[in-house]
Amino acid sequence: MLNSIKRNFRNLGRKSLSAILSSSLSLTSIAPAFSEYDPKIADTNYTWDLVNSPTDELQELESVNGYLFSIRNPNPSDSLQNGPIFRSENNGDSWSQMQLPPPEFFYFAGKLYDMDDDLGNLYISCDNGILMTKDNGKNFDWSFLWYWDPTTSVDFKNGYGWATVKNWGSMSGPIRLSPEGYWERQRGNITWAEMSMSNVVSDSLDPLNIAYADNWRTKDGGETWERIGAIDFNVLVDGTSTAIRQNQYSQDYGRTWKNLGISPTALERFEQSGQLFAGTQNGVYIGRPQNWQKIGLNNVKVKSLTLNDDYLFALTNGGDIYRSDISPELSKVEKLFNLSNSWHNPTDANDLIEMLEENR
Repeated sequence: MLNSIKRNFRNLGRKSLSAILSSSLSLTSIAPAFSEYDPKIADTNYTWDLVNSPTDELQELESVNGYLFSIRNPNPSDSLQNGPIFRSENNGDSWSQMQLPPPEFFYFAGKLYDMDDDLGNLYISCDNGILMTKDNGKNFDWSFLWYWDPTTSVDFKNGYGWATVKNWGSMSGPIRLSPEGYWERQRGNITWAEMSMSNVVSDSLDPLNIAYADNWRTKDGGETWERIGAIDFNVLVDGTSTAIRQNQYSQDYGRTWKNLGISPTALERFEQSGQLFAGTQNGVYIGRPQNWQKIGLNNVKVKSLTLNDDYLFALTNGGDIYRSDISPELSKVEKLFNLSNSWHNPTDANDLIEMLEENR
């Protein structure tokens, strides 16, 4: 693989990395090498520490602006204000319960279903709509308030949001946050019998127009839907929108499928390198489609992953929270990409090759 990188760089001539990165033609030339080369990402000896869990029956972990959030399924006697949402300011060492607003004229005694972060905001779907905080949990408000049917899933990317509403009410099915800022039903040609939905995934490249709701996919903002089967995740892989379901992945919006190599129950993209962290029924992996390496928690069933500060967090089916320090990975990636700001002499490409050799 290193020889492939050398050939790609030598074919570009003696250019600085800054010049290479500024050229779309050059990026196309080196992308295959970088997409396959991971500078010792999977060679680090990952260690996992069990951290404090705020309560039993946790469903999901999420991080926003350095804060770690968790939600649990409320007890029947709980109200929304009684704390089914918890926040940690110190990466899981301690937790505090969040105070949440009640719906008008309605006593909450239902479920929290899904949690998602986007552009520094946190969204939570529940029996009464979608809660939102823009200030790391200091204040919560209703992004979408709907008394009659539960909002079972929410997914935001780049400021665009989709959600699903269960049952057979006037807002049931997939709904979308419009560019004007209000939630609109986008059921299209989905039949009445199938409009009670439980899961939505928005596209990584075009989240305004492309989404997956239960067994359906839309590419025109919900005007029409095509049945393709359920999707679990959608992430960018080498700049390509990649849909994932069970042990398969598709890079053509569900027309064709390839073997993924694992069956993820949770997925988190490491933005600095494009690597994927995947939780499974048998531990945590790092890699990309068809190329994975286990990094710990063997024989542990993982249902949620999130990255916060220099840590990767894993929530198990049993409600335990594990934490792994990934700062060595961050330093390697930062070192590699920060070289683009300091190389100016004609031997820069050779310098990069030497660095890659050191990290083999």
